[in-house]
Formats: sequence, C-alpha cells, structure tokens
Amino acid sequence: MFADATYNALTRLTRLAYRKRQASRWLEKAFSGDSLEPATIEVALLVAAETGNPIGTALGAWIEKHANPIISLWIMGLCENELNKSSPAVGEAALAATKKVLQFFPEIIAIRKEADETEGIARAGLLSNLSHWLSVVGRSQEALATAQHALEAHNGQNPEPDRSDSSLALVLNNLGQRLHDLGDHDDALRATRDAVKILRSLPEAQDRDRALLAAALINLGNILSRQGHRRRALSVVEEAVTIMREAIKNRSNDLKPDYATSLNNLSNMLLDLGRKEEAIAAGAEAVEIYRQLANSKPNTFTVNLAKCLDNQSSKLSAAGHRQGALELANESLSIRSRLAKDNPKAFTSDYALSLHNVGTCLLSLGLREEALEKLNEAVASYRDLALQVPDLYNPRLARSLNNLGGLLRELGRNEEALDYLKEAVVIRQQLALDVPLAFKPLVANSLNNMANCLSAVGRLDEALAAIAKAVDIYRSMSADFQGVFQEDLVMALNNSGTMLSAMDRDIDAVATTQEAIAICKSRRADEPDVFLPHLGTCLHNLGDQLHKSAQLQEALAATREAVDVRREIASRAPMATVPELASSLYSLSERLTALDRSVEAAEVAKESVEVLNPLFQDNPTAFEYKMLFFAEIYIDKSKAAGLELDADLMLPIVDLLDSPSD
Repeated sequence: MFADATYNALTRLTRLAYRKRQASRWLEKAFSGDSLEPATIEVALLVAAETGNPIGTALGAWIEKHANPIISLWIMGLCENELNKSSPAVGEAALAATKKVLQFFPEIIAIRKEADETEGIARAGLLSNLSHWLSVVGRSQEALATAQHALEAHNGQNPEPDRSDSSLALVLNNLGQRLHDLGDHDDALRATRDAVKILRSLPEAQDRDRALLAAALINLGNILSRQGHRRRALSVVEEAVTIMREAIKNRSNDLKPDYATSLNNLSNMLLDLGRKEEAIAAGAEAVEIYRQLANSKPNTFTVNLAKCLDNQSSKLSAAGHRQGALELANESLSIRSRLAKDNPKAFTSDYALSLHNVGTCLLSLGLREEALEKLNEAVASYRDLALQVPDLYNPRLARSLNNLGGLLRELGRNEEALDYLKEAVVIRQQLALDVPLAFKPLVANSLNNMANCLSAVGRLDEALAAIAKAVDIYRSMSADFQGVFQEDLVMALNNSGTMLSAMDRDIDAVATTQEAIAICKSRRADEPDVFLPHLGTCLHNLGDQLHKSAQLQEALAATREAVDVRREIASRAPMATVPELASSLYSLSERLTALDRSVEAAEVAKESVEVLNPLFQDNPTAFEYKMLFFAEIYIDKSKAAGLELDADLMLPIVDLLDSPSD
C-alpha cells in the first residue's frame, strides 16, 4: 500500500515539475533528508525509469550528499539489473551511486571480501559501469576515458592478463561500445573481438555469460556493418539471435527484451544487405514481443515499443510498403505524443524523431504538404532541445534540417531549402572538429544535398565546389577505412557527374560517372543488393550524358544496361524500384528515337506504362504525375511509329485519371 501511494505521489510530482518550477523544489525537498527508506528509493528509481527526469537528478543529488556505501552499492545493483539501462533519468542516479561506491572503494572491498575477485577486477567492473552511465547521460568523451581506465585497472601491472576471464570480456565489450560511439571503429573492432573470443572460450558458460556473448556479438555486428563488412556482420548477429532464442526457453520473461533487441539488430543487418522481406519478418517478431511486454508492463516497455515501431516502419518503407509504414509510424507518434505531453523533458526528442519519420512516410506517398508540416514541427522541436543540450541534440537537429531542406527542394522552394541545408552543413562541420571520425561523413552528406540545391537555383559553380568537397571527404575516408565509404563515394561521384553535365563539361561528366560505375561493378559480386541500385542509377545518367554529347550508340548501350540492371532489381523488390525501371525505359525509348528506331521506341514506351500501372492503380495520388508523363510519351511514340494504342492498357488508366479526387 505504501509503495503504491509513494509511486503515485512521486509520478504526479515528477510530471508536475516539468511544467511548474515550484514543483521541482518540492521534488528536491522530498529527497533532502539525511536518510530515505529503501522502499522509497526503489519506487523513485522505478518512476525515473518510467517517467524520466527531474526525479533522477533529484535522487542523484541525494545519493551524492547522503548515501552510505551499502545503500550506494544496493542502488547501483538495482540500476544495473532491474531498470532501464538506457534511461538518462536512471543514469543520473546510477552515476551518483557508482561514484559513491568508487569513493568508498576500500570499504566496499572489505564488505565483499568473500567475493572471488581481485581488487583490480572489482575496480574495473565499477569503472566499466560508470563508463556506461556516462554514455547514457550523453557524456561520451568521459565515458571513453573511463572505459580505458577500467581496462587499465583490470590488467594492472600484469602484461599478460587472464584471457579466459569473463570480467575482462565485460570491460572490453564496454570499451568497444564507447570507441564505436565516437567513430573509432578499428579500435572498437579489436576490443569487441577480444571480448567475443574470451566469452566463446569459456568451458561452461553460465546464462549470464551467454547473454553477455550475445550482447558482444551484436556490438561486433554493428561495428562490422559500419566498416562495410555487411555479410560478416549478418553472420555474427544471426549467432546472437540463436543464442538468445535458446536462452529464453529457460528464462523467457527476463530475456525477452534482449531477444527483441537481437531480432531488431538482425532486421537492420538484413535490410543493409537488401534482403527487405526477411528484414521485415525479423522486425515484425520484435514488434510482437514488445507489444506483449508493453501490454503486461506498459510503464516499462511502451517506450521500447514506440522505438521498435519506428524501426519497422523504416523497413516497410524501404521495401515499398508505404501505407503500412505510415500506419506504424503514426502509431509510434501517437505513443510518443502521450509520453511527451506527460514528460516533455524526457520524451520530446523521441516525439520529434517520430514526427520526422511520419513526415518521411507521408512524402513517400506523395502527400508533400502534410509531410512538410510534420518535418517543420520536428525541426522546431530539435531546435529547442539543441539550445538546452547542444552536444546531445545538435546532431539530430542537423539531420532534421537536412531532410526538411530536401523536401523543400522537391516542392520547388529552393531558396528556403538552401537556408536549412547550409545550417545543417555548419552544425555538422562544427561537430566534426570534435569527433571527426563520426561526423566527417555527415558533413559530406550535407554538402552533397546542398550542392543539389545550389544546382537547382542555377548556382552551378558553388554547387560543383560543394560536391567536390564531399567527393574528397568520401574518397579519403574510403581509402582510410578499406572501402567502407565506397557507397557514399559512388553517390557523390554520380551527383558530381550530373552537375558537370549541366555545366556542359561533358567529357568530365562522363569520366566522373564512369568512375562511379567502375566502383559499383567491382563491388557488385560481393554486395549486389547494395551496389546494383547505384549501378542502375549511374548507367542511366551515363546514357543521358553520352546522348547529350552526341555519342548515340554509346548512349543506347549504357541505357540498355541500366534497364537490364533495374529490371533485375525490380524482379526482387518491385514496389520500391519499379518507378526507376519505368524512368530508364522512357530514356531507352528516347535513345531509340534518336536513332530513328521508332517502332522499338514505342514498344519500350508502352512497357514503361505497363510496369508503373500496378503501383498507379494501388495509389493514384502518389503516382499520378509519373503516369501522366509516361502515358503521354507512349501516345506520342505510338503515333510517330504509326501504331495503335493498347486500349486494354490505357482505358483503365484514363478512367482513374479522370475520376474525382477524394
């Protein structure tokens, strides 16, 4: 009864404190005494996990001032084992408790003298925990330094530490995560591989060690994926999922969240390799698990469900299931809207992310004005957050500005778009000064987008200068990281070729695009699902560039190859890639017309209408503009060739185009 009353009171007081400064002072007074009942502390931590700050900050201040070593050790254990380990509010309390335990380290060792661990190992474990919580509250540089101290404490003066020690694996895995957070992927890979090697070598691994192995494998998979080793990353994460699937048979309730996390990572890896339907299946299983968990413990797992829904929405969108993607994104937005209303400080960031995702989904359905409304609101939210905590939210603000600028460019509002894109470049350049490995690729991404916008407003010299900087960054990073950024380099080269062509520098344009094509072909066998789409795009553009420079036969050959590539892609994922195939078919009809092969041109133009028609029939609003264009081309080409139109094909299209809009 006491726990329920305390829980309700602290929850209401925490929510009130977001809106009224007086309530914040009341909350501080609730934790101002020299001592607190353990039950009160436990309830306060639960409220922090479910509701967010300021209660975590208030409890952390009390721990720092008043908690003794025993209470601090107990609080640290609660935060480590029973609460949300990604919650910043819990992180504030956990940080204070872990620091207090380290402060009284000799006494703690005396209390735990029966534990089978040396002083160095015990201190290393505490430092590793401290590193994790520093990362949770956004203090990434301190988190890395502390993780490095943890490894030094574990190894001590021994140059050859015990490599079969699971405690060392825990320290190494945490160090790998912190290095990965800051973009040092090579050192992260070494540390995490060492952790996995140790855990695999344990002769009789306990459940805890098996769960740690799965977590280390997931971290290893993420690092490998970031380095471009997507197939190896997938294999590693599949192993983690297998381990967790076996583990939940014995401890289903305890490990279900970890199993769902492993499924979500598996889904991401499959998507990276272009295996979209398999990615959707794995993601759907993760969503179902979180739905069950959220139904049984809504305060604990609703946040995770919203995140999982957003992830699954992105995968559905990538596979061309646009309406389904919007439905899940809206469900996530609805959840996060409620959470942000109750606790704006803790959940406004998540709400802004969902606004961003819904806007992206609306854009894919052709609902541009609705998309613009959501993306504008997301930018406004991130701008407010970045003023309060710039280190944490400036990266997200830059991403949102980047996407809003892209949408405005699509709407033809290029001057407005340019303002947002320039702001994104400035923010990311500043971030790259502190953490170059993590943010230099994002600077290149924003420069690429800004170049597109400058080109659209006719400022071609500035556009070419911006895209040249992006190419230089990607080329340098691709060389430094063994081809990791080759996909980004291909896209930047392709854009550069397009801009050079617009400036009538046809020879340079062709050479630049051919460089991009050569990279795609060299990587096609290893990662076809990644590089085939880029190959199709580059070949399509090369055909345009060769046609412009009057190399008609060469243009025809390049465009035919583009059609072949895009036809292969569309056979695997038709919903997402058919519009690109239709576009290349249109270009092929133009190449044939230029060579006076009018009958073939008409036949190819007809095929462009045929391949787009199923998507148009399913969603006329999204594909009306494209269908009007391709249908008109088909009519013109047929007339020029003296061929009759296919009435069975065209009449349903005309009927749908002529029908009133909803």
